[in-house]
Amino acid sequence: MLTTRLFLLASCLFNVGCQAEPDKGRASDTAAERSLATKISGTGKAEVQPAKSEMGKIDPEPVATSRGLVVSKTDIDVNGKPACDFLIRYPEAVDQNVSWNGESCTQISARFIAVDELRRAGQLDDIAEEAKMDLERIPSKQVFYIESEFTASAYPLNIAGVVYEVSLAD
Repeated sequence: MLTTRLFLLASCLFNVGCQAEPDKGRASDTAAERSLATKISGTGKAEVQPAKSEMGKIDPEPVATSRGLVVSKTDIDVNGKPACDFLIRYPEAVDQNVSWNGESCTQISARFIAVDELRRAGQLDDIAEEAKMDLERIPSKQVFYIESEFTASAYPLNIAGVVYEVSLAD
């Protein structure tokens, strides 16, 4: 029992898995023993490693798609105020959430739009060069775009494949 608790402590220290404090019962000790493997190194020190089933990739694989897609949209509250949460999918990227605070989903327009259309409308004239490069880098040449009565934003992917906001009009 003491050995199992030491393994759990070591796994927390090595960030292997410290999600919740284990129950005091033997069942959780057995599960912890099954999820950890111990390896004795040449120096005689024990090294705690995750079981082989846990040694996969951290990030999920991107879903194959040829163009951007709004997977879902949901009205939510943020600090007591309305907001709209979107789950969007870019080609060659993992699904990501975008939240628009201050207005419900019915009060805004959100869609994927061609980058060329934004350029023709003059909405890309005043944005940073890095943002322009990210917009050009999008495989589908379409960007997630949200417009409300008074403002608009685009949500391109940066070089790391993470969505961020680019304010287009205020």
